[in-house]
Amino acid sequence: MDVPFLPMACNRELIEFAHHRVIVMDPSLASVRDTIRLLALPNGPWQPQSPTVVLNRLGRPGGLSRKQIEEALELKIHITIPDIPKQLNESASFGEPAVTNKGPFRQAVLDLAREIGFVGNRDEIEGSLALPGRGGGGLFKMLGFSKG
Repeated sequence: MDVPFLPMACNRELIEFAHHRVIVMDPSLASVRDTIRLLALPNGPWQPQSPTVVLNRLGRPGGLSRKQIEEALELKIHITIPDIPKQLNESASFGEPAVTNKGPFRQAVLDLAREIGFVGNRDEIEGSLALPGRGGGGLFKMLGFSKG
């Protein structure tokens, strides 16, 4: 679930009881500060690993670099999503998911799916997303993978 970073008891409870925390940040100083605070929270009882950190809009004009952010957080960013407003706007205009086009956005979505889904490789993804009698899962086909 998407939980905003607000110091409210209900938000902290939701973060604590999640099975896996994914922190999505942008390349701004304010986002770095919020991410540092979220990383400082202890893992909840069902969180066997540290949170996955996703840097969204990497390369945005005026944004911090990946190196600057990693130095401030004192950890390596797990997933990066590039700033590609043209591709995303075209996808929205034409009603086509942006992940159908091969490129860095699609790769970031696949990497994130593997990270939070504990999936090792594409063959495992295909088997886990297959729908009975359909020869492959809808998500798998949407990402452009097919058996044929």
